[in-house]
Amino acid sequence: MKLLKTIFNFLTLFLVTAISISQTKVNGYLQYSYLAEFKDAVNETFTPGTINLKFSGSLSRQIRWEIQFGVKEMNFNKFLKDYFVEISEIAPRLKGLEVRVGQFKYYWSIERKESSSERKTIYRSQVVSALVADRDRGVEVSYSGLKNFRFALGLWNGEVVYKNAGTIFETIDYTRNMDDSDTKKDLTLFASYNLK
Repeated sequence: MKLLKTIFNFLTLFLVTAISISQTKVNGYLQYSYLAEFKDAVNETFTPGTINLKFSGSLSRQIRWEIQFGVKEMNFNKFLKDYFVEISEIAPRLKGLEVRVGQFKYYWSIERKESSSERKTIYRSQVVSALVADRDRGVEVSYSGLKNFRFALGLWNGEVVYKNAGTIFETIDYTRNMDDSDTKKDLTLFASYNLK
């Protein structure tokens, strides 16, 4: 869809400008997995699970941006995991209303939305890996102004392609995720209530 490509190009230009004029925060994390196989002989290996590097900043109190790179995936299309601009407090009477545009994890599953740096285990459950999409390009409007409630509505590119689908090693094939199709778009609606 030409509109999505135009939005992507505008967002890229916006983020490059944002990086140059805002205070940039840099952080990242590294997770390694230990695997021991006891067959005929003991085979032990350490493999990198996730290696991410993130840059973020604010242009104002209401506008924030973020870019996250997957350092483990060195091909450019796989390397660029997240890139988005988030605008909050759009309407003064609607506290908690946010709009996010770019490529990022969207609200569909609480476990999938949780950052790898905050999870207690290295991998997500196999059920979530098999059934829930990870990241996609699009626009999402979310509202968290009611106590303990969160609502989100999103429109997405819909061309998410996975490697090792349905396994704990599943990752997005970011090379294919840059594809665009006018025939397949996704619409998501998310609602959650925190019992605390």
